[in-house]
Amino acid sequence: MNNLVKQKEVLTRTQIKDFIQKADSFETQLMILVMVTTGMRVGELVNFKPKWINFQEGSIRIQENKKPIAWKPKRESVRSVPISSNVSDNLKRHLKSRKTGYVFQSQKTKSYEVKNGKKVSKRTHRRYAYRTIIRRINKISQKVMGVDTGTHIFRATYASHLLANKISLEGIRKLLGHSDIKTTLLYIRSIPDFREWDKVRNMEFMQMDLGDILKIKHK
Repeated sequence: MNNLVKQKEVLTRTQIKDFIQKADSFETQLMILVMVTTGMRVGELVNFKPKWINFQEGSIRIQENKKPIAWKPKRESVRSVPISSNVSDNLKRHLKSRKTGYVFQSQKTKSYEVKNGKKVSKRTHRRYAYRTIIRRINKISQKVMGVDTGTHIFRATYASHLLANKISLEGIRKLLGHSDIKTTLLYIRSIPDFREWDKVRNMEFMQMDLGDILKIKHK
């Protein structure tokens, strides 16, 4: 039997909480919260930069990066998605005042020689590899569901909750960044325009407070 959860399956609110609670760091918990409340693909998450966030508007603009690593969203996937005040507050908490690099970035210590020949270590940052994020999520999903879910289950869950909250089919297509409505129908069976964004922000599962469910204290 394949130990990978079927793509069409989605998470309940309780399971989302379980995923977040069983993550071993605030960063991973926030990754899960971002993916499940924005529908970000893992490729979008690892390329997520602080400049994408508009805290004043309460939105994230998924867009092209020119540096340090050139990257483009999938065809016709450039889009803006609304975020709740809870997600916004936790992104601010995570970033502090940082405006450079990636929102989620790994740390790597690299040795190099200075002019006097003495080797010193320098801490550098880089984006995560896709497989690193997927491994993290699968480690958690084994605890929660006993299977490897991958990250796509968060995107499917987002789409499912949008539909349950009566967001239009065309609205969901835009929020997910699909070029073809047929792809959207694989996730659900009905992106919001700006008038519908408040509906998205006010959905019950969008209001989950990390402070109420986190076991990890952020330092």
